[in-house]
Amino acid sequence: MKTSLHRPILGVVALMLVANTAAAQVTARTRAPLLEFHGVKRTTVLAPGSTIFYASEALLVYRDGWAFDSSVMSPLPASEPFVAHIVEGTSPAAFQALGEALAANHVGIQSGNCDIEAGGSYEIELTWYSRLNRSNVLKVGDAFRPVICSDAVKNIFRAVADYSATLRPPG
Repeated sequence: MKTSLHRPILGVVALMLVANTAAAQVTARTRAPLLEFHGVKRTTVLAPGSTIFYASEALLVYRDGWAFDSSVMSPLPASEPFVAHIVEGTSPAAFQALGEALAANHVGIQSGNCDIEAGGSYEIELTWYSRLNRSNVLKVGDAFRPVICSDAVKNIFRAVADYSATLRPPG
């Protein structure tokens, strides 16, 4: 089961949602976290009147498979409304695939500070939480070029992106 909200939102309102965490609190006291993901990407379209597209995503995944995913996208300068997606729910098959990818690629011992070759300008941080109160933080981004991430780190981020995509409505 998943529920979603997909509405164009004026830039000011979207910025308030992103900047004001008190306005968008989600409480999950009984759920143990598995991972937390936050990414920001800026892409420049080289054409007459060049445009920079901005996207920010946050994903929280809990050990029981439940997830909360939010994203905000807009061209900069904001000549058009921001578009925001807020989704919560689960996809059992995708959650199983995510867990298998995290285990197979040894998420608990990987290090970041590298480039996953995502193109454009981007910063991503992934925090993984173990059952034994350990955690591991992987930071990747274009600022770490020319250091290229290992295949295992790339696989971890690919698995998180694939999981996130299953939560979103088509289109």
